[in-house]
Amino acid sequence: MAKIKVMLCEPQAKPRIDEIDGDRDAVAELLTGTFCLLDLGDGLGVVFDGDGNKKVKDLNRVIDGAPMFGLCIFCRHDGEGNLLSLNPAEWAEMEKLLA
Repeated sequence: MAKIKVMLCEPQAKPRIDEIDGDRDAVAELLTGTFCLLDLGDGLGVVFDGDGNKKVKDLNRVIDGAPMFGLCIFCRHDGEGNLLSLNPAEWAEMEKLLA
């Protein structure tokens, strides 16, 4: 699978831009958990461990009432669960929103 540029957010850490493998299985491995995608609208989404609340993981943030534990990945998606890169303008916007 192709590499994609995303915003990685670890609990109690500053968000950072990184390049990851966009394959769902690879992302689930990176999350150390169950792949869960929350649509944020306009093709943006956040991926997190859907079972993170059942594990010993730090609360990262709450978005639209959904608590997210452990690593969160902000990216674009195609509506079918395939992850896509953020563009540079979106990086800047995400950095402001997540600061």
